[in-house]
Amino acid sequence: MVTRLTTQWQADHNTFGERDLSATDYVYVWADDIHLPIRLEVAKAAVLVVVGVRADGTKELIAMTNFFNRINRTVREQAGKTW
Repeated sequence: MVTRLTTQWQADHNTFGERDLSATDYVYVWADDIHLPIRLEVAKAAVLVVVGVRADGTKELIAMTNFFNRINRTVREQAGKTW
């Protein structure tokens, strides 16, 4: 059961990350990191989130990816894995 759900979630995540946004107009876009209350061996876990706002005020999740607070990694390196 868990394996089947994990496989489906990974497929949904891939589809979400590969969707075409070229026809979507955003009047405002922002990125932020959300820190999770767990610690890994090397770093604290966080999620990088990018949200866009359309002209009608609708907020839309554009992207979300794992992001670890390591001094030797930049936001661009982390975000490039998904975008």
